[in-house]
Amino acid sequence: MTEPHTVALEVRDLAVGYHEAPILTHVTARWALGVHLLLGANGSGKSTFLRTLAGVIPPLEGTACIVGGDPWRTPRLKRQIGYLAHQNGWVPRLTVYQHLDFWARVHGLTASDRASRIGFVTETYQLQDFVHKPVSHLSQGQLQRARLGAVLLPDPRVLLLDEPTAGLDEETREHIFALLMRERSRRIVLLSTHIPHDVAVPVDSVARVASGTIGMDANPDNEGEPF
Repeated sequence: MTEPHTVALEVRDLAVGYHEAPILTHVTARWALGVHLLLGANGSGKSTFLRTLAGVIPPLEGTACIVGGDPWRTPRLKRQIGYLAHQNGWVPRLTVYQHLDFWARVHGLTASDRASRIGFVTETYQLQDFVHKPVSHLSQGQLQRARLGAVLLPDPRVLLLDEPTAGLDEETREHIFALLMRERSRRIVLLSTHIPHDVAVPVDSVARVASGTIGMDANPDNEGEPF
């Protein structure tokens, strides 16, 4: 297993976009273990950047290094990445357990590992009361906790979370961030938002997405005004 001191996410002169049309360019940054904020207005390129890091779309230029390798050149490294998309793609008529089991199979977990990991995320993210309910019967907060649990099934070292608290009430946002804070000593958690005060906990760094690139704040402060 990778030792904690080697866990890092680093990008060098990265350009991201679609069909050779760049949205962000000249991005160079490094994140270590902890909870990190990716802050930018809607449409600034946050989602495209996270999709590129997750291996969903290829970079236009530059490199991304995750846990010592490039996931595009070494596909097995993608298992080290847990990606939560902003849009929910879960099927309303299927239960939470059916979704968890599906994603565990997608990640190639054995039958015994599937049972163990599903049990772990069910307890960690407090899904017991609704794990056997159809998705259509869940509140938005319950659904988001279940989706976060699914992301953790392969035990990734990097979590890429696209607007994970969007549309949630204050109590639910605080609960989700309390859960994420448990991960900060074991994983890199990079989460995006367009509203700084939506983040209810101190973060280890802030990267701002603006003017077609990403810049790191020298002194992280997530108490600012929304874009």
